[in-house]
Amino acid sequence: IFSKSDNETELTANIEKYLSQYVNECMKLKVFGELPISTIFRIIDHSSIEKVDMTSLVDFIIDSATTR
Repeated sequence: IFSKSDNETELTANIEKYLSQYVNECMKLKVFGELPISTIFRIIDHSSIEKVDMTSLVDFIIDSATTR
Protein backbone atom coordinates (compact mmCIF):
# COMPACT_ATOMS: atom_id res chain seq x y z
CA ILE A 1 0.00 0.00 0.00
CA PHE A 2 1.38 3.34 -1.05
CA SER A 3 0.79 6.45 0.94
CA LYS A 4 1.53 10.01 -0.06
CA SER A 5 4.13 11.85 1.90
CA ASP A 6 3.23 15.15 3.53
CA ASN A 7 5.18 16.98 0.81
CA GLU A 8 3.28 15.23 -1.99
CA THR A 9 -0.04 15.94 -0.29
CA GLU A 10 0.86 19.60 0.17
CA LEU A 11 2.04 19.89 -3.44
CA THR A 12 -1.15 18.29 -4.72
CA ALA A 13 -3.26 20.65 -2.61
CA ASN A 14 -1.32 23.67 -3.92
CA ILE A 15 -1.75 22.54 -7.53
CA GLU A 16 -5.47 21.99 -7.05
CA LYS A 17 -5.80 25.41 -5.40
CA TYR A 18 -3.98 27.04 -8.33
CA LEU A 19 -6.12 25.23 -10.91
CA SER A 20 -9.29 26.23 -9.06
CA GLN A 21 -8.47 29.85 -9.90
CA TYR A 22 -8.50 28.92 -13.61
CA VAL A 23 -11.28 26.35 -13.60
CA ASN A 24 -13.06 27.80 -16.66
CA GLU A 25 -9.89 27.55 -18.71
CA CYS A 26 -9.16 24.08 -17.34
CA MET A 27 -12.57 22.75 -18.34
CA LYS A 28 -11.78 23.60 -21.97
CA LEU A 29 -8.68 21.39 -21.95
CA LYS A 30 -9.06 17.73 -22.90
CA VAL A 31 -6.38 16.70 -20.41
CA PHE A 32 -8.43 18.17 -17.53
CA GLY A 33 -11.09 15.55 -18.18
CA GLU A 34 -8.46 12.84 -17.80
CA LEU A 35 -7.88 13.71 -14.14
CA PRO A 36 -9.54 11.50 -11.52
CA ILE A 37 -13.12 12.58 -10.81
CA SER A 38 -12.25 13.22 -7.16
CA THR A 39 -9.53 15.66 -8.21
CA ILE A 40 -11.84 17.47 -10.64
CA PHE A 41 -14.46 17.72 -7.91
CA ARG A 42 -12.00 19.26 -5.45
CA ILE A 43 -10.80 21.79 -8.03
CA ILE A 44 -14.35 22.86 -8.89
CA ASP A 45 -15.38 22.79 -5.22
CA HIS A 46 -12.53 25.18 -4.31
CA SER A 47 -13.48 27.55 -7.13
CA SER A 48 -15.55 30.63 -6.52
CA ILE A 49 -19.04 29.57 -7.61
CA GLU A 50 -19.71 33.05 -8.91
CA LYS A 51 -16.78 32.75 -11.30
CA VAL A 52 -17.56 29.29 -12.65
CA ASP A 53 -19.10 29.46 -16.12
CA MET A 54 -22.10 27.15 -15.68
CA THR A 55 -22.49 26.60 -19.43
CA SER A 56 -18.87 25.41 -19.62
CA LEU A 57 -19.42 23.22 -16.56
CA VAL A 58 -22.48 21.57 -18.08
CA ASP A 59 -20.65 21.06 -21.39
CA PHE A 60 -17.69 19.56 -19.52
CA ILE A 61 -19.94 17.17 -17.59
CA ILE A 62 -21.78 16.06 -20.72
CA ASP A 63 -18.55 15.57 -22.67
CA SER A 64 -16.93 13.73 -19.76
CA ALA A 65 -19.94 11.49 -19.28
CA THR A 66 -19.65 10.22 -22.84
CA THR A 67 -15.96 9.35 -22.47
CA ARG A 68 -15.89 7.83 -18.98
